[in-house]
Amino acid sequence: MKNMKKLLLIIFVFSIQFVNAQDLELARAKRFFDKTFYSESIVLYEKLVQKKRSQEVIKNLADSYFYTNDLIKAQRYYRLLIQNYNKDLDRNYYFRYSQTLKASNSYEDANAALKEYYLRSANANDVVNFEKDIKTLENVTAIGKRFDIKNLLINTPNSEFGAVQYNDNLVFAGVKLKPGLFDKKFKWDNETYLNLVSIPLKNINSADSTAHYFAKELKTGMHESNAVFTKDGKTIYFTRNNSKKGSKKTNDHKISNLQIFKADLVDGKWTNVTSLPFNSPNYSVEHPALSPDEKVLYFASDMPGTLGSFDIYYVNINKGAFDTPKNLGTIINTEKREQFPFASADNKLYFSSDGHLGYGSLDVFVSEINRNEYSKPINVGLPLNSNLDDFSFNIDVNTKEGYFSSNREGGKGSDDIYQFKEIKDLIVEDCKQFIVGTITDIDT
Repeated sequence: MKNMKKLLLIIFVFSIQFVNAQDLELARAKRFFDKTFYSESIVLYEKLVQKKRSQEVIKNLADSYFYTNDLIKAQRYYRLLIQNYNKDLDRNYYFRYSQTLKASNSYEDANAALKEYYLRSANANDVVNFEKDIKTLENVTAIGKRFDIKNLLINTPNSEFGAVQYNDNLVFAGVKLKPGLFDKKFKWDNETYLNLVSIPLKNINSADSTAHYFAKELKTGMHESNAVFTKDGKTIYFTRNNSKKGSKKTNDHKISNLQIFKADLVDGKWTNVTSLPFNSPNYSVEHPALSPDEKVLYFASDMPGTLGSFDIYYVNINKGAFDTPKNLGTIINTEKREQFPFASADNKLYFSSDGHLGYGSLDVFVSEINRNEYSKPINVGLPLNSNLDDFSFNIDVNTKEGYFSSNREGGKGSDDIYQFKEIKDLIVEDCKQFIVGTITDIDT
């Protein structure tokens, strides 16, 4: 009897230690997740999910994969989440699940998940609008191939995006191909921090070409990306983490949000690097784009008043001074993501969105600008848009050529830069399809 009591006591003590160890691992995984250190939270949640398939563990593991763009693995856990906890589940998980289904080209299942997302909305018109958007996207698809696209040979296994022409160079954001021992890594996706780099335009399709830092005076130990230049080439706007005098700054939650900076070219060097006045440590301001007359700056932000995750804003520029930023409203913005604006010379606003109906994740959309009014955005079509992220679009309206970025299948790495030429107009009409083939009848 005494031996039995001792055995039970030992089992009890070990079970307590096991539970305590599991609780500690769960708390550690949650800390990584809350800090957006998703590459680290995945490792812990994968161990935990084998032993404890709680709603929190499955949700956070699915989201960790989703936010690091591993959508196929995210799909597995979103499916498990919906199968086991769908009764009181936040409807946004149906939205994310739909994006993962599009990533595997399961469009019927994706639309079913999206319909459930809209059925759970407080707005009764959401389902009706969703079904109209399905028809519009079908008509865009019927146009067929609208662009010739080419993956640039300068792409690497790492991220390259946000390409713009500056003089005789292509300027874009990239990371080191072989990071050094002491290079910092971004714990969101475990890549090193982004820098603005450049390469001569004549070399962009040479596999052995090397990109160099665009301007060492703009380089810091933080992210720098998405540059845009004034027509005279003397002013640059770009995105960088919140910083002062080259040192990263964080808010009360230890987050270094993104901000837009401006610099002037003086005697061949970029100087007077200043943070724009509407930046804040408490939200992100990113992806600057200038109107053709350079009197308006468009950008994306999650500042207070945003309709969704990120919205497109604009701010008027008066003799170098900036007015109060304004949200472009519900025609352009949704309750999801709108980012990477570009204003073309023919008064069109291009941007990327996963809130407007598309082929999957971020798609490029276009809206006509007429006397400060914006038309309902339309998906720019295939094959520029894909079932994964497509963004950082810009076009020369005279040549109909430009660049965009994508993490689609068949690329060289994470995000790649693509060159494109528009070959067919965006004409969206009900039941209009372009059919290619040979017509025959019974006699021929």
